[in-house]
Amino acid sequence: MERFVREAQAPAELHHPNIVAVFEVGQEGELVYIVSEFIAGQSLEKWLETQRRRLTDRKVAKLCVTIAEALDYAHGHRVVHRDLKPSNIMMDCSGQRRLMDFGLAKRAAGEITMPPAKPREEKAADILDKKAPQPTAGKAIAPLAP
Repeated sequence: MERFVREAQAPAELHHPNIVAVFEVGQEGELVYIVSEFIAGQSLEKWLETQRRRLTDRKVAKLCVTIAEALDYAHGHRVVHRDLKPSNIMMDCSGQRRLMDFGLAKRAAGEITMPPAKPREEKAADILDKKAPQPTAGKAIAPLAP
């Protein structure tokens, strides 16, 4: 339990506009809690389900750049997310994308936090099911024009 609390504090050290802020991590008896910033909005997963049209390549690229910048910042602070997926990206009411849920985060120095909820083989199958269709179809992805 103590290790979980200690390692859950890693995201609290991250202060970036595209990472949901963690204000406090603590323990009260056997109860461990995390106090984070409230984001009025929905996860990217839910938001994508409501879209009637396919997103343009430019919008997808912009989303990827935003999240990549947040991950780069976290990596610069020696924190690796390890559970990047649409349900761990929040879209606030203004459309700002925010990375959240560093619950499986790992310190780059080697300290590992909570084990994954699913067996490794099941996680790999999930990832393969959600991969981008372009490589599967053998299509090249053209660079975006400025």
